[in-house]
Amino acid sequence: MWYTIEYLDKRGDAVQPLLTPMLFRDRDAALSNALALLQAGFSVSKVTGPDFEMNQVAFAAYAQARMRRER
Repeated sequence: MWYTIEYLDKRGDAVQPLLTPMLFRDRDAALSNALALLQAGFSVSKVTGPDFEMNQVAFAAYAQARMRRER
């Protein structure tokens, strides 16, 4: 079973942003890596896995709450 991060890669000369999936074996790793992508300036559009889905709005709220806790 895999967890997937979908994010928009706006680097390079692409006219349209590219949707690039990343695969992880567990949810915590996927969410941690999605946070790292967000902090690096990428737009995370979705994190999904077995019986789990977090869309862009829910992930943004999760990221804000997690960053507040880590301060």
